[in-house]
Amino acid sequence: MVLNSLAGEAIVQNLRVLKPFGRFCELGKRDFYENTPMGLRPFRNNLSYFGIDSDQLMKECPGLTTRLFREMMALFEDGTLAPLPYTTFDASQVVEAFRYMQQARQIGKVVVTQRAAEHAAEQTNASAVAGASTGAMSRQPDALTANQKTLTIDPAGSYLVTGGLGGFGLRSAEWLAAMGARELVLLGRSGAASEEAQQGVARLEAQGVSVHALACDVADEAALSKVFARFGKSADADGIAPLKGIIHAAAVIDDALIRHLDAEGIQRVMTPKLEGARLLDHLSAEHALDFFVLYSSATTLFGNPGQSVYVAANHWLEGLAAHRRARGLPATCARWGAIEDAGFLARNEKTREALKNRLGGDALMADHALACLGKMISADQQAQALGLPGRSLGVLELDWGALARFLPTAATPRFEEIARRAGEDDSSQAQQDDIAAILAGLTGEALQTAIVEILKGELSKILLIDDTAIDVNKSVYDMGFDSLMGVELMTAVEVRLGISIPVMMISEAATLWRLAERLMHKMSNTDGEDAEISSEDQAMAQLVKQHGSEAATATSKRGEMVSK
Repeated sequence: MVLNSLAGEAIVQNLRVLKPFGRFCELGKRDFYENTPMGLRPFRNNLSYFGIDSDQLMKECPGLTTRLFREMMALFEDGTLAPLPYTTFDASQVVEAFRYMQQARQIGKVVVTQRAAEHAAEQTNASAVAGASTGAMSRQPDALTANQKTLTIDPAGSYLVTGGLGGFGLRSAEWLAAMGARELVLLGRSGAASEEAQQGVARLEAQGVSVHALACDVADEAALSKVFARFGKSADADGIAPLKGIIHAAAVIDDALIRHLDAEGIQRVMTPKLEGARLLDHLSAEHALDFFVLYSSATTLFGNPGQSVYVAANHWLEGLAAHRRARGLPATCARWGAIEDAGFLARNEKTREALKNRLGGDALMADHALACLGKMISADQQAQALGLPGRSLGVLELDWGALARFLPTAATPRFEEIARRAGEDDSSQAQQDDIAAILAGLTGEALQTAIVEILKGELSKILLIDDTAIDVNKSVYDMGFDSLMGVELMTAVEVRLGISIPVMMISEAATLWRLAERLMHKMSNTDGEDAEISSEDQAMAQLVKQHGSEAATATSKRGEMVSK
């Protein structure tokens, strides 16, 4: 028996492998609807052909469908059958899913998921970029992409935020309150002395949240130990509800180039992050935490001039998060990009603008970033429950084209997937201007050859073959080109050459040489109208030459109708 889902020539080859009295079961529909002819010679061996359309089965025979489905599910329940292996892609990765399947890289099925948590509209301005040692945007394990749960906060517990009396730390405390936290412990070296801290505490208390605003240096073990001694003593007047979560947001930023660094400056930046995180990790060991969050920076992904100590300190936090996960403890490390409306960058506009220019994108709003944090914590919780490794994520807006110009390591494999996902959207206008300047100095066959070389380069990326293997006089469809690739090539032409073309132009031209010729006509059209002449218009023009005014009148009328 052959169970077939392939089309065209594959059917003939499959029929050839059947022994006499064999059965051919056709699952595919393409040949049915295209009315593909098939010779009867193979059936001289007493073969049987079965066309199977489960859609019709469900529609025409619902009772039989129900019985078969129940029988099949019973086999799954008793272990006789097992689900097929599958690879998941998020809905935002649908192009990658098709490319993955097109290259026949999958084992089993390719599944596109629509995660329930993606409904949050505020996520549209925040790009989550995975960037551990392997780079960015790697796919989550299947268990994390499907059925992701939302973060839950225990109203009977308390939550500790270091650096929680100002900036992004205070905004994090307000986010916890909005998520359902009823008791917060906010630490700052000066307590609630500033106007910002006092107003923040007042806002929280107005929501019914019990706030403990404490003056405590998170790097002072004695002072921090006194704070931890108060957790879990709700009955005591001085007590605080059991500790359920920690957010370590404390930081000191003191930018300086390496040649200007001294021991005091290094210690000033390192101590709050490193020693504070170490003490939090040590003192929370006896507490059953739901999450342990460390605030790192997206600069650990790309580096940042003048922030070598700050970057190093954040790298250490990421190492601590990995160490906690290895010990079976909760840990979430968030690599934040520029936050526009809270914290250091909100107070230092020049630094914010410099960082935005370097990354090429907009700074994040605090609410958007914290909405991402809830997902990251939930994903890490699920990973821990399933015994899977968690990972540190970067949340930032970036323009890869702009960032890559400043990033010496942009071409390394670590960033290959970010660059590929950015595609030509991040190609600079300068690059397009350079191409236009080169082409402007060429005419005739030299111009056509130059355009062909550009098309070859784009097609080689799409087909994943070397450009030397592309025959410019051979139909692209004979090389495995399809309609999805046509859209990619059309987009590439628009970006590289600055002209818009319909996908049908690619199918009509078929070869790169002919496509380049048509692009030349379109580029030379100075009046802004489409210079492309359809085959029907060409035929009509020929009739005009042959039959004179009568055909010319017909052409004129046709032109009026088209314009109307």
